[in-house]
Amino acid sequence: TLMKAAPKDITVRISHGRVLLAEGKSTEAITELQRVVADDANSPQAHYFLAMAYWQNAEFGQAGAALRDALKVSPGLSIALRSLVQLDLSQGNLSDATVNAEELVQKYPGDETDRELLSVVLARQGKLKEAEAENVIAVQLAPKDPVAHVNLGQVYAAEKKWPEAQKEVDL
Repeated sequence: TLMKAAPKDITVRISHGRVLLAEGKSTEAITELQRVVADDANSPQAHYFLAMAYWQNAEFGQAGAALRDALKVSPGLSIALRSLVQLDLSQGNLSDATVNAEELVQKYPGDETDRELLSVVLARQGKLKEAEAENVIAVQLAPKDPVAHVNLGQVYAAEKKWPEAQKEVDL
């Protein structure tokens, strides 16, 4: 195996941690990825996959810390920011979710999935007009993306704009 051939290679070790994760061995993945992070604290991938291992193991505080470490090493790393928003949403931490989702949209204004994620955060806060605006942009960016239309339809439904909601889900 690669682990025997290149036991010190950071990429190989991260890949090994990912395999452990895929096998549902989150505790073993955490141990392996902690070692990788200790050996190379400047690897955003090591921090990110350590966060995913913590998350899989329901260690949400540790997952958030590892995602923030990934962002310290690689500011604006989209996959880490998205994951942090989703983690914050799952924990009901709407304030941090908003800050990170807004950062995503600022850094990647042409990414409809980031707009959709910000819309979800805003809708959870009851900011339906702002959520609608983000979803309208997402639909403009990806007019054939059914998720963008469904999300916009859901916001319209929450606003009780029934004809608009129906139009979005009937596409």
